[in-house]
Amino acid sequence: MALALHSNGMINLSVTPHQPVLSECDDDPSPHKRLNLTRIIIGYTRKFACSNSTSALNYYYILHGVHNEDGEDMFTVCIGELIQESKEYQTLLGTLDSSGRKTKGAIDRFNVNHSQIISTVAEASEKRGCWEEAVTLYELAHNYDKVLEILNEELSRKLMPNDKAHEHINEIAVSVESRTLNANTSLRKQFLLLLDSLQVPQTVS
Repeated sequence: MALALHSNGMINLSVTPHQPVLSECDDDPSPHKRLNLTRIIIGYTRKFACSNSTSALNYYYILHGVHNEDGEDMFTVCIGELIQESKEYQTLLGTLDSSGRKTKGAIDRFNVNHSQIISTVAEASEKRGCWEEAVTLYELAHNYDKVLEILNEELSRKLMPNDKAHEHINEIAVSVESRTLNANTSLRKQFLLLLDSLQVPQTVS
């Protein structure tokens, strides 16, 4: 019922997503109440979001255009949290084929700025320290400057003695190297120098 009323513009939403399900605004006439649709949808989808992420995505799209206190679109925020919990970013956002072209994910069903959303989710992954996930997501958004920026930092750390945390980075670096030809020149130059320092075989470009 609430979703139908919202789609027809017949209910007023809470000022912020963190308010109670029903709240009052000082400017509203009594006994007028505002509905926290964000809290309702997140609470409802919590029980199946990880097991049926594409269905949860349909509900989250209802929140497109609803913003939190920081001005962030709640559709994008929910996608980021869903990916963090389910790790199904390929199903939701798509993946790259062997030629580097993006294949469609569940998000492509919606009329939104896909690259912007993917970049926002990638930035959130980067802030959490999930650099492998961030590299994959930035590449989906074709932001190869950020891909190289992260890889350069992680490759530099691998040069440190007794580093055990980057065992897979050689494979990741080699897999993206041929697709970074149009990235920032200085970032790519540093990237190739690091690969050479680590004696990582490079593709012929």
